[in-house]
Amino acid sequence: MFDTIVTSDVLASVASLTTVVSHDISTEAVTPAKPQTAYQRLENLIVQRQVWEDEVFRASNERLYSILQDCYALYVKSGSKEEAKALTDALAQHANLKGFALKASAHTLTKIVKCVFGADRRRASAYSIALRTAHAARITPDKLPQFIRDKGGVEEVRLAKSNAMKPAEKVAKASDFVATTELAVVQTPAVTALLDTAKIDEFVVLVAQQGADGTLTIKAVVSSKTVVDAALASVYSQNSKDIKNNSTEQVVVNEAVAADLAVTAAVQSVIAA
Repeated sequence: MFDTIVTSDVLASVASLTTVVSHDISTEAVTPAKPQTAYQRLENLIVQRQVWEDEVFRASNERLYSILQDCYALYVKSGSKEEAKALTDALAQHANLKGFALKASAHTLTKIVKCVFGADRRRASAYSIALRTAHAARITPDKLPQFIRDKGGVEEVRLAKSNAMKPAEKVAKASDFVATTELAVVQTPAVTALLDTAKIDEFVVLVAQQGADGTLTIKAVVSSKTVVDAALASVYSQNSKDIKNNSTEQVVVNEAVAADLAVTAAVQSVIAA
């Protein structure tokens, strides 16, 4: 019904075209493609990396964040003693079946990560740090993926944690802060008798009991460096904002003093000349 009518002119055109194509293929050499330069190959690799980063890598990360979110929710939602014990027992049972150990002192989030992702130390540490950092920041499970994204990813959270101020640095900062603070002066024979006269100007920890009327009854004096350092680290945590502000102000003061000294020295050198 829809047959095509082929005229003699069409046949002639097809024959002519066939002759030309046949001539081109048989008599002319095919020019080989030029090899890519090193720069072009590098550019192609960059494009491939962008595709991987935008598609495969991003999708993989989003899936990872989803699994970490579920791990985090498992911990956060085990609020009651019964739920917490059930989770602890389940983790221990899984570790025993898989043949690896879970330290009793390890954080529960670390145990969960090890059970879910395997006992690879570096990976378990990175994921555990991310979850514990979120927990310290009071992040809810539904906000966890965005929290990790905002931090730049799991590895960036780990690096930020590793670059955090060391305990000894906190103790030093808190010591300077406490040295300029005076809440009360206590001097009683009973307390004085417990002091080590060889440690004048050093810090001690007073264990006191708070009364209903606001009085503090001193029960013990502790001079152990470990205890004192722990107390000072706690002071830093509770007053970190004020301590950092004081440090910034001190830097400004030091810079101002240094500038004044420089000006004075310059003036004196001119006068001497």
